[in-house]
This record gives sequence, C-alpha cells and structure tokens, in this order.
Amino acid sequence: MKLEVDGIRFSYPSEPVLDGITFSAGEGDIVSLLGPNGVGKSTLLKCINKVLRPPAEEYPSQGRTWRP
Repeated sequence: MKLEVDGIRFSYPSEPVLDGITFSAGEGDIVSLLGPNGVGKSTLLKCINKVLRPPAEEYPSQGRTWRP
C-alpha cells in the first residue's frame, strides 16, 4: 500500500498550521516527522487519518482521493 499526500492545508481558527504539505511513502518505507513543538506534526497525522478535515481541500491518500 502506498500513502500519497498532496498539498494538505489546514488552519485552526487562530492560525494556519499546514500549508501545502506533499509527500509519499511506499510499502515498507519508514517515515518520521521531526520538528519543534507546535509546528503541525500531530495535525498532519490527524488530517491523514481523517480525524481533522482540511476545509474544501482534496488530497490523495492510500490510492484514492479523499474529500472532506
């Protein structure tokens, strides 16, 4: 299974967090998200897992395009 993320954008009411994040990971790839507190690592994972929905954006994930 391949994970593809293309241009995810997400903002909380007080501030933008993700601005056009794009990456892909193939089966067996090991991926790590590094960065200081508050830069959007957890928010990115929540968007990929559809816990949070980017408003009016489309992004492909796991071989299909997900729409909020």
